[in-house]
Amino acid sequence: MFQPPPQGKKAVLSMDEPNGARQLTPETTSAAPTLSAPLSRPVIGLCVQRAAAPLIPRADEELTSDAPYSRKRATTPPEDGRPATRARVSSPTQVNAPSDPNNPERGLHRSDFAHFPKTTPDDVRDASPSTRERSPLQHTLLEVGMNCINSIEDIVEEKEGRKEREGELDKRERELDERERELDERERELEEEEKELDKRDKELEEEDKELDEREREQEEQERELEEREKEVDEQERYRGRQWSGLYEWEEQERELYVWEKELDELEREREEQERELEQREKELDEQEREFEEWEREREKDLDKWERELEEWERKRGGAGKGVRAAGEGVRREGYRVREAG
Repeated sequence: MFQPPPQGKKAVLSMDEPNGARQLTPETTSAAPTLSAPLSRPVIGLCVQRAAAPLIPRADEELTSDAPYSRKRATTPPEDGRPATRARVSSPTQVNAPSDPNNPERGLHRSDFAHFPKTTPDDVRDASPSTRERSPLQHTLLEVGMNCINSIEDIVEEKEGRKEREGELDKRERELDERERELDERERELEEEEKELDKRDKELEEEDKELDEREREQEEQERELEEREKEVDEQERYRGRQWSGLYEWEEQERELYVWEKELDELEREREEQERELEQREKELDEQEREFEEWEREREKDLDKWERELEEWERKRGGAGKGVRAAGEGVRREGYRVREAG
């Protein structure tokens, strides 16, 4: 059975040794029994001091299997160079390679309790397995806990990064949807403009028909004037032959005078119509220039929208082909309208 230390003395277990061996402190030196020979039963919980080993490594040892166990682990533990958003648990021991079954000297923790060097005193070797195993097991549990904590932190950081990336993707999707709505609105505006242009073309066609009708009427009036001039010429010839008939001649002169007035009136009307036609042609030319200027502006806008659509297609993966096809249709319709005008 384990014997507690005398009253007033505290048994202190130290984990300062790299191999986890227990050592005596000033508080427990007088209370610790001397283990000069193996005991009949394993001593559990006693403070046992290992044989002192030199702290300065020798050249022939080179910190290999020939060196004492306390110097095998006298190396700097690895550092975690990853950026951390919170305090990490530092490793209390060095990360060791797995034990090699072909080389019993390699590896840190062994299940056959052969990790103590051959220089270990008999009293320590004969102690209970739990006494020899407890400290390495504690170190192993600490390493496992540290790895679990680091793994949990990595998982949390990965989830946070995934959430941030998903938020950025959602924001980008919303921007693309907004851009699609703007393009749809612009398409509707273009359709409205096309409808207005069609209406304007119909009005121009009706005005052209009216002008053609007025030209035909003017040509008809000119033919009538020519016929009346022929009649006047015929009457003049007849008047020359009938010069003796003064009364008849005067009557014909008055009729001719009236006809000349009518001819002058018709001539003035024709000149007025010609001036109106010239003015209308000037207006049509001005409207055609304005329409060509508008066509050029619309061509520039369509080229700009096509470049934006191509850029958007490359980012979206070809989802805007329908919109580009609609833009091509709008451009072809504009060419048709301009040729018709």
